Amino acid sequence: MNVEQLIKVKAPAVSWAYRGILIIACILAATTIPTVGVMGIVLLIAFLIVTVLVCEYYNAEYEYSFYDDVLSIDRIMGKTNRKHARSFVFSRAKLVSYVDSEDALRLEKTRVHTYNYVGGLSDREVVVCYVYDEATNEEVRLYIEPDERILACIKEVVKKDAYKIPEK
Repeated sequence: MNVEQLIKVKAPAVSWAYRGILIIACILAATTIPTVGVMGIVLLIAFLIVTVLVCEYYNAEYEYSFYDDVLSIDRIMGKTNRKHARSFVFSRAKLVSYVDSEDALRLEKTRVHTYNYVGGLSDREVVVCYVYDEATNEEVRLYIEPDERILACIKEVVKKDAYKIPEK
């Protein structure tokens, strides 16, 4: 089964400070045009370009792609740049459950690499998965926000005793 899902990522708080500073800089550059002339126009255009680039940079999404038994996660920046983040194998998963479940809390203290691909903007519950990283072949903790289609694909691939998400 092949399923894809886009997750909008919440911009960090510092990005709003950057945006505010750049907008103020654009306003100040616009007010210098009468006194400086062409140099003020060049400065305004430069600040506008930087402002647009910063705003687009913080417009990010995660794309979950589930093919066969592998969940591939890509980060899309500004709706143009795509960067492959990681791929995870679910056929050997140890646990797939909600973050606040008893099973997840029991494994919370294990010493494994943790990858967080949660957008933070949706009302979906966060799922924790103890799976294998395809690149390093080591067990990792993975936080994701899957929809029902991705969860159905995961349920088909994962062993029954490892899938701890209750039916709704």
